[in-house]
Amino acid sequence: MILSHRKKHIHGILFINFRLNYILYGTISGFRIYSNSGQLKYSVENDPQQRNLGGIGGIDVLESSNLFALIAGGPLPKFDLKRVILWDDAQKDVVAQLDFSLPVKAVCLRNNRLIVVFHSKIVVYSLSLMKQILSFDTYWNEHAIFYVSESVDDRCILAFPSKHKGQIQIVDIGLYDDHSQINIPYSCMITGHSSSIASLSLSADGKLLATSSKKGTLIRIWNTKGGVLLHELRRGTDEADIYSIAFSADNCLLCVTSDKGTLHLFNLEKIDKQINQSSQSTMSSYLPKYFSSDWSLSQSSIPVQGHTLLEFSKSNDPEDIVVDIVGSDGSFFKVHFNLVKGGEGAIQSYRQLFKKS
Repeated sequence: MILSHRKKHIHGILFINFRLNYILYGTISGFRIYSNSGQLKYSVENDPQQRNLGGIGGIDVLESSNLFALIAGGPLPKFDLKRVILWDDAQKDVVAQLDFSLPVKAVCLRNNRLIVVFHSKIVVYSLSLMKQILSFDTYWNEHAIFYVSESVDDRCILAFPSKHKGQIQIVDIGLYDDHSQINIPYSCMITGHSSSIASLSLSADGKLLATSSKKGTLIRIWNTKGGVLLHELRRGTDEADIYSIAFSADNCLLCVTSDKGTLHLFNLEKIDKQINQSSQSTMSSYLPKYFSSDWSLSQSSIPVQGHTLLEFSKSNDPEDIVVDIVGSDGSFFKVHFNLVKGGEGAIQSYRQLFKKS
């Protein structure tokens, strides 16, 4: 969740992301890493030994490594806004620096891939070769809307707004041959909405894509293999800004937060059963006349003044669904849903990770 475009940064927070059981924060004075239980694991902020203090507008970490990707941001950026820094935390040193002609909006690390997002373009680098291998033009992307799945069986799905309003492009950047000059990765175009794309999310295995537009009333679920529309989920009838969408690990549930101050939980079990059939469908199945819009299974009011980001958390009780939420106000808490008893979700373990200065 990129917050660097906002005029006011609560507690100096510029960026938040869930990644590999961690919560990553970019701030006006560096960055912090928390565990998903809210425990501070690592902080690089206002270090007196660092001469160049400044804002970090984006951060990601590569799985099973000490490699971080960093971009600058905020009113006093730590370095050039047109630069990506690769930092090896074990060596405590910069291992690579990439300079571009345009400001970088976001950065992402997956397996052997570095993804760099600009206002109207996304480029993909091979980390092993340290060279650009793919480039895609996008719709004007001020808030760096994109999503990358985890790498599963060498597949890694990248989704982003394409050049046309309301359209999404899906690309498998994992299976691409880095040494080939003519190899073209799997790609699919989806006409998702009539208005601009506001939010995207992929399931961890990259099989499902969730999209919403600026209207924020509907969330559409797509199969990434063929771009088939599987279902429509209705958040509400009033327009809203969708802040975050997340799939459960088994792709059976989906959660959504918005500026309405609510979290909606949807049941996707029947969608999972359609995946194999829809992937074999002809184009005629892509154009059904109507889809029923399902309302949420449950919901909960959430105590956040600002943007929110969420992910499903592990639970030892199969009847207890747990969702972790972080807010742009520095808050962190868990929402518990009981699938048997039903009713609204219950907020637990609320805490402020950022103290008021």
